[in-house]
Amino acid sequence: MKNLIFFSLIIASLSACKKQDLEQLPVSNKINFENLAVGQKSQYVRWTSKNPWSESDTAYQPTTDTVSLTIIGFDDNGFKVAETEKGSIKTNYYFKVQNDSLSIYAYEKINFGGSILVKGSQKFPLKDVNLPKRTLNRWAVPKNRDFEESFGKTNAFSVAGKEYSDAFIYYNTLLTAFDAPGLVRIYTPKDGFISIQSAGGLLPLGTIYNLIP
Repeated sequence: MKNLIFFSLIIASLSACKKQDLEQLPVSNKINFENLAVGQKSQYVRWTSKNPWSESDTAYQPTTDTVSLTIIGFDDNGFKVAETEKGSIKTNYYFKVQNDSLSIYAYEKINFGGSILVKGSQKFPLKDVNLPKRTLNRWAVPKNRDFEESFGKTNAFSVAGKEYSDAFIYYNTLLTAFDAPGLVRIYTPKDGFISIQSAGGLLPLGTIYNLIP
């Protein structure tokens, strides 16, 4: 009887594991811009808001949607990254660190349209050259909403219960004048991209993909 109970518990545990969404499990080998390597993987959970600039406790609500960035290869162009959602690759692109900057560019001239991170080829600085400071609210959302595109540094902030400081921030709200959402990317050389944000535009909605610690 004891053996029967024991094996029943094992079967139940295995069944629960099969049902678990593996995309939501934390990964210890996250993408590190200071030391990129094949096999590194960063996972993000999506949060949504109907009032994206509010600092209230309920301004953003978590969803069960996740996206992962995985370094799947390396060649003369750099490190090839697969952006995956629900087990399917949405798009591929390259990461390449050179001259204190991270370059992101297309793989085989693909369209970045489906990407949550990349909206076109771009360089992200990895060295502070007297960048301006930007203040974030409790959701790591920039407090000022000027029509501009810029890079800066952040104050201390918390994402998913983990504290960060001296992070870089890319801020672009130029297209909000044409009803497109503003874009924010927060990252550090060691932690990779921490918070990937989109807010405003035609609809006053907000979406944040936060790194799972």
